[in-house]
Amino acid sequence: MPECAWASKYGVTGLNAYWPDSAATYWSTVYPVTEDLEITISGVYPDARYASFTVYDDKPTWFSRNGASSSLPDYLIAPDPGSANPWQGVRRPGGRFTLTLSPDVAPGQPNRLPLSREDALPGAKASVIYRVYLPTGGDSTVVLPTVTLTQGGVSKTLPTCPPAPP
Repeated sequence: MPECAWASKYGVTGLNAYWPDSAATYWSTVYPVTEDLEITISGVYPDARYASFTVYDDKPTWFSRNGASSSLPDYLIAPDPGSANPWQGVRRPGGRFTLTLSPDVAPGQPNRLPLSREDALPGAKASVIYRVYLPTGGDSTVVLPTVTLTQGGVSKTLPTCPPAPP
Protein backbone atom coordinates (compact mmCIF):
# COMPACT_ATOMS: atom_id res chain seq x y z
CA MET A 1 0.00 0.00 0.00
CA PRO A 2 1.21 3.54 -0.57
CA GLU A 3 2.77 5.32 2.39
CA CYS A 4 1.63 8.76 1.27
CA ALA A 5 -0.76 10.41 -1.20
CA TRP A 6 -0.03 12.33 -4.38
CA ALA A 7 3.57 11.08 -4.61
CA SER A 8 4.05 12.15 -8.23
CA LYS A 9 3.48 15.57 -9.72
CA TYR A 10 3.46 16.06 -13.49
CA GLY A 11 3.55 19.35 -15.36
CA VAL A 12 5.91 22.14 -16.26
CA THR A 13 6.99 22.55 -12.59
CA GLY A 14 7.27 18.81 -11.89
CA LEU A 15 7.97 15.71 -13.95
CA ASN A 16 6.91 16.43 -17.55
CA ALA A 17 5.05 13.25 -18.49
CA TYR A 18 1.70 12.54 -20.15
CA TRP A 19 2.23 15.65 -22.31
CA PRO A 20 0.48 18.20 -20.07
CA ASP A 21 0.07 21.66 -21.45
CA SER A 22 1.81 24.55 -19.72
CA ALA A 23 -1.30 25.37 -17.64
CA ALA A 24 -1.95 21.83 -16.36
CA THR A 25 -0.66 19.97 -13.33
CA TYR A 26 -1.38 16.31 -12.54
CA TRP A 27 -0.86 14.58 -9.19
CA SER A 28 -1.01 10.80 -8.87
CA THR A 29 -1.35 8.15 -6.19
CA VAL A 30 -0.41 4.57 -7.12
CA TYR A 31 -1.97 1.60 -5.32
CA PRO A 32 -2.13 -2.19 -5.68
CA VAL A 33 -5.35 -3.66 -7.05
CA THR A 34 -7.21 -5.78 -4.49
CA GLU A 35 -10.92 -6.59 -4.44
CA ASP A 36 -11.33 -5.55 -0.80
CA LEU A 37 -9.73 -2.10 -1.18
CA GLU A 38 -11.80 1.09 -1.22
CA ILE A 39 -10.27 4.55 -1.56
CA THR A 40 -12.02 7.70 -0.37
CA ILE A 41 -10.86 11.08 -1.67
CA SER A 42 -12.18 14.21 -0.01
CA GLY A 43 -11.24 17.80 -0.57
CA VAL A 44 -12.06 21.32 -1.62
CA TYR A 45 -12.88 22.25 -5.21
CA PRO A 46 -9.90 24.18 -6.59
CA ASP A 47 -10.24 27.74 -7.84
CA ALA A 48 -9.29 26.68 -11.37
CA ARG A 49 -10.45 26.53 -14.96
CA TYR A 50 -10.85 22.74 -14.90
CA ALA A 51 -10.26 19.76 -12.60
CA SER A 52 -10.87 16.02 -12.83
CA PHE A 53 -10.09 12.61 -11.35
CA THR A 54 -9.21 9.62 -13.55
CA VAL A 55 -8.26 6.06 -12.63
CA TYR A 56 -5.68 4.28 -14.81
CA ASP A 57 -4.07 0.87 -14.65
CA ASP A 58 -1.11 -0.46 -16.66
CA LYS A 59 -2.81 0.77 -19.84
CA PRO A 60 -2.58 4.56 -20.13
CA THR A 61 -6.24 5.07 -21.01
CA TRP A 62 -9.38 5.52 -18.98
CA PHE A 63 -11.85 2.64 -18.96
CA SER A 64 -15.24 1.58 -17.66
CA ARG A 65 -16.31 -1.16 -15.27
CA ASN A 66 -19.92 -2.33 -15.09
CA GLY A 67 -20.71 0.66 -17.32
CA ALA A 68 -19.18 3.17 -14.87
CA SER A 69 -16.45 5.43 -16.28
CA SER A 70 -13.04 5.71 -14.62
CA SER A 71 -13.00 9.46 -15.27
CA LEU A 72 -14.91 12.18 -13.43
CA PRO A 73 -14.78 15.77 -14.76
CA ASP A 74 -15.27 18.76 -12.48
CA TYR A 75 -18.88 19.56 -13.41
CA LEU A 76 -19.97 16.00 -12.48
CA ILE A 77 -18.31 15.93 -9.04
CA ALA A 78 -21.27 16.13 -6.66
CA PRO A 79 -20.75 18.45 -3.69
CA ASP A 80 -20.91 17.31 -0.08
CA PRO A 81 -24.20 18.15 1.70
CA GLY A 82 -24.45 21.90 2.33
CA SER A 83 -21.67 22.62 -0.15
CA ALA A 84 -21.62 23.78 -3.79
CA ASN A 85 -19.73 22.74 -6.91
CA PRO A 86 -18.42 25.92 -8.64
CA TRP A 87 -18.78 24.23 -12.06
CA GLN A 88 -22.51 23.70 -11.47
CA GLY A 89 -23.51 27.31 -10.94
CA VAL A 90 -22.05 30.30 -9.15
CA ARG A 91 -18.24 30.24 -9.36
CA ARG A 92 -17.37 30.26 -5.67
CA PRO A 93 -14.28 28.26 -4.78
CA GLY A 94 -14.12 26.38 -1.51
CA GLY A 95 -16.99 23.89 -1.78
CA ARG A 96 -16.25 20.36 -0.53
CA PHE A 97 -16.54 16.97 -2.25
CA THR A 98 -16.02 13.31 -1.42
CA LEU A 99 -15.57 10.54 -3.97
CA THR A 100 -14.94 6.81 -3.71
CA LEU A 101 -12.88 4.36 -5.77
CA SER A 102 -14.35 0.90 -5.39
CA PRO A 103 -14.54 -2.45 -7.18
CA ASP A 104 -18.31 -2.27 -6.66
CA VAL A 105 -19.57 0.41 -9.08
CA ALA A 106 -22.60 0.95 -11.27
CA PRO A 107 -23.51 3.64 -13.81
CA GLY A 108 -25.15 6.72 -12.35
CA GLN A 109 -23.66 6.44 -8.87
CA PRO A 110 -22.45 9.94 -8.02
CA ASN A 111 -18.79 10.38 -7.14
CA ARG A 112 -17.98 6.69 -7.51
CA LEU A 113 -15.15 5.49 -9.77
CA PRO A 114 -14.00 1.94 -10.47
CA LEU A 115 -10.88 0.94 -8.55
CA SER A 116 -9.59 -0.99 -11.58
CA ARG A 117 -10.65 -2.83 -14.72
CA GLU A 118 -12.68 -6.01 -14.13
CA ASP A 119 -9.89 -8.14 -15.60
CA ALA A 120 -7.08 -6.57 -13.53
CA LEU A 121 -4.92 -9.14 -11.81
CA PRO A 122 -4.67 -8.98 -8.00
CA GLY A 123 -1.57 -7.02 -7.02
CA ALA A 124 -1.41 -5.15 -10.33
CA LYS A 125 -0.77 -1.43 -10.01
CA ALA A 126 -3.38 1.24 -10.67
CA SER A 127 -3.36 4.98 -10.07
CA VAL A 128 -5.72 7.85 -9.56
CA ILE A 129 -4.76 11.10 -11.29
CA TYR A 130 -5.96 14.51 -10.07
CA ARG A 131 -5.78 17.07 -12.89
CA VAL A 132 -6.02 20.81 -12.35
CA TYR A 133 -5.85 23.36 -15.18
CA LEU A 134 -5.15 27.06 -14.68
CA PRO A 135 -5.47 27.29 -10.89
CA THR A 136 -5.68 30.87 -9.63
CA GLY A 137 -2.25 31.70 -8.22
CA GLY A 138 -0.55 28.68 -9.80
CA ASP A 139 -0.30 25.02 -8.89
CA SER A 140 1.26 25.74 -5.48
CA THR A 141 -2.12 27.12 -4.33
CA VAL A 142 -3.99 23.85 -5.01
CA VAL A 143 -4.99 22.12 -1.77
CA LEU A 144 -4.54 18.41 -2.44
CA PRO A 145 -7.43 16.18 -1.37
CA THR A 146 -7.19 13.73 1.50
CA VAL A 147 -6.81 10.06 0.52
CA THR A 148 -8.10 7.32 2.85
CA LEU A 149 -7.58 3.61 2.15
CA THR A 150 -10.01 1.09 3.63
CA GLN A 151 -9.15 -2.59 3.48
CA GLY A 152 -10.59 -5.40 5.58
CA GLY A 153 -12.61 -2.87 7.58
CA VAL A 154 -9.47 -0.93 8.60
CA SER A 155 -9.09 2.67 7.39
CA LYS A 156 -5.85 4.61 7.02
CA THR A 157 -5.66 8.26 5.97
CA LEU A 158 -2.46 8.83 4.02
CA PRO A 159 -0.32 11.88 4.68
CA THR A 160 0.43 14.00 1.61
CA CYS A 161 3.83 13.11 0.18
CA PRO A 162 6.51 15.79 0.44
CA PRO A 163 7.26 17.57 -2.84
CA ALA A 164 9.98 15.95 -4.94
CA PRO A 165 13.18 17.98 -5.21
CA PRO A 166 13.41 20.09 -8.38
